[in-house]
Amino acid sequence: MKESNDLRHSISIDNNKANCIIKIRLNDECKNGHQDFSVTATFWEIGKTRNDRNMICGGCCHEEILKIRPDLKQFTDLHLCDFNGVPMYAEANGFYHLIKGFERLNGKSQKEYFCDCYRISPKQYDILITTKEESHFAYLLHNLGIIKQWGKEAIKAIKELEKLTGIKFVNDSKRTHLKYTEEQIKEIANDVKNGYYTEAKQIERINKKVLDLKAKKIQDSKDSFDKKQKELLIQFKLDLIGIELFGTTDNIIYYTHINEVVFNWQNSSYVKKYTNEEFDEFVKNAKQNDLLKDIDFIIKQLN
Repeated sequence: MKESNDLRHSISIDNNKANCIIKIRLNDECKNGHQDFSVTATFWEIGKTRNDRNMICGGCCHEEILKIRPDLKQFTDLHLCDFNGVPMYAEANGFYHLIKGFERLNGKSQKEYFCDCYRISPKQYDILITTKEESHFAYLLHNLGIIKQWGKEAIKAIKELEKLTGIKFVNDSKRTHLKYTEEQIKEIANDVKNGYYTEAKQIERINKKVLDLKAKKIQDSKDSFDKKQKELLIQFKLDLIGIELFGTTDNIIYYTHINEVVFNWQNSSYVKKYTNEEFDEFVKNAKQNDLLKDIDFIIKQLN
């Protein structure tokens, strides 16, 4: 049997039930270092020519695919999963959906939808829902046998795809969708053993994160206030010098983002033009003020 790291199979249907092309693949089409499953299709109006005008839908329209080919569910379930059957961003997305839920449930409960989406049993869900941290969630995926479960599903689908294509799959992936390494999972398992992930400890860390985040936001707000206050004070001191010397601050601008004052920044007959002598006098006065001494002063020479 021929071998390849790129398996592709197309199914063309044109009858009184559907007019479509279904495409199944397992390859590294996205060039991200690992092979992924993908199932897409294009549907046209029944009995019509397959062109853009007659197209009904296209992409990962799995509901429409399964209406006519329910036997392809093992592939649609693995859509965007890697060669090990692991869903995209399994730990991060899985934990987020576990805690935050989904935007749409399609008439199902959160538990039912999660189990269907992540291909787990209700009993496994009941244990997963007890965790409050992503790292512990990642550990439970291993400890509950979910990772192996996903792997078995992928192996079954690969064997079926090999039959359909007549090509033996070669896995040359450099990585998987899993974020946590085996070594990290072992470390988390040790932490579990030592009581780090008890409910009380997890709640304690979550509460601390909330308090730390509040403190950071307050500090960020204070820093922003202090910065703006200093900038306004600098502008006021600059205005005082300009008004005392020239009776105006026209054509003098203070760029706060680079801490620079530019004279003659406008070349207009309606604003004052400063001489080098006036500029030097202004700078001499400014440098005597501790708040202004670190500012860069520039004068543009106008014709």
